[in-house]
Amino acid sequence: MNKNIEKVPTFIVYINGQERGRIIETPQKSVEEDLIDIINR
Repeated sequence: MNKNIEKVPTFIVYINGQERGRIIETPQKSVEEDLIDIINR
């Protein structure tokens, strides 16, 4: 199963089996804030 990960670390967020967002290598704000933004989209 290829997830197209090009840089490390990569966080992939799935909600109900669908990819909702990624944090690749460096978060824009912080990991916590970026995760909240992805979940709230």
